[in-house]
Amino acid sequence: MRLRALQIWRAALVGYVLLVIIATHWPGSPPEPGAARHVSPDKLMHFMAFGGFVMLLWMSGWVRQIWLITVCGLAFVLLDEWTQSIFAVHREASGQDIAAGAFGVLAATAWITALKPSWSPLLRMRDARSMFALNTTITDPTDLLRVLSVGLLLPIVIALPFYLILWNLLGIGLGNLALTLGLLGGLIGGAIMLQRCMQKSFDDFDPDAFRREQEELSDDAAEHPNGSGTGAECSMDTQMPNVRMSMLLMTDGLPGLLCAALFGLLIIIFASMLLMPSMQGGLAGAILYASVFLLGAMLWSWHRTRLAEVLEQDQ
Repeated sequence: MRLRALQIWRAALVGYVLLVIIATHWPGSPPEPGAARHVSPDKLMHFMAFGGFVMLLWMSGWVRQIWLITVCGLAFVLLDEWTQSIFAVHREASGQDIAAGAFGVLAATAWITALKPSWSPLLRMRDARSMFALNTTITDPTDLLRVLSVGLLLPIVIALPFYLILWNLLGIGLGNLALTLGLLGGLIGGAIMLQRCMQKSFDDFDPDAFRREQEELSDDAAEHPNGSGTGAECSMDTQMPNVRMSMLLMTDGLPGLLCAALFGLLIIIFASMLLMPSMQGGLAGAILYASVFLLGAMLWSWHRTRLAEVLEQDQ
């Protein structure tokens, strides 16, 4: 089942790369002086496109080292933008596009780091159970179709009408805000559907079979989400202990608090850019996205660190 899941992730990566190349090299429209133009949230799309590439590359298992995944992501950003200036019609290389793509790579790398296997055998076993349920879901065509339908269609259903209504009534193109609302709706809806599909697989997880399987794998497999192993005995109770925010804030001390404050400040500063027309929001939207993702990754990493300590203390 894990091998089949890896094949699906790898096929998704190849298809995704082809779609990104086609989308970024598709002939652009020549400018028409004096005509009102719909301006797409281009920078946010670059952010999401190359951030998604990094996450899929990680899940594919073809590259395991985080630093190398980051290098591959940045190389793809540069290569894709450079080839646009050579092969694409009415397109040219843009420093802002490169910066937006690099922000996406940075944000995705932060989350890969936050999702690395824990030092706690108990938490690693719980992660393995979740990965088992995820692999079971994506290898079931019906469940996979349900998750993709909600996660991909909902952003279109939300973003497109919102944008068109504002454009027709007010004559402004809030593409950044429309895309953000659409992605947020798709993320929430897709996560809910994924959780429902995964729930039925949790009880099928066999920790003994998992441990035997991990003993046959090489040590480097522990660095990959599809191969995080442990030999610990643990309860598979689904109840997770709560970790107070005060405990989280002590995780990295003053440097961590300063980083969190910096990301929060950037979010406050650039959030207002979502209310501007797309041509004015530009790179500011990508900076906002990067700040939100980085802060989220930091908080999740803190949560997992404290959660591991609580689990080990309660054992």
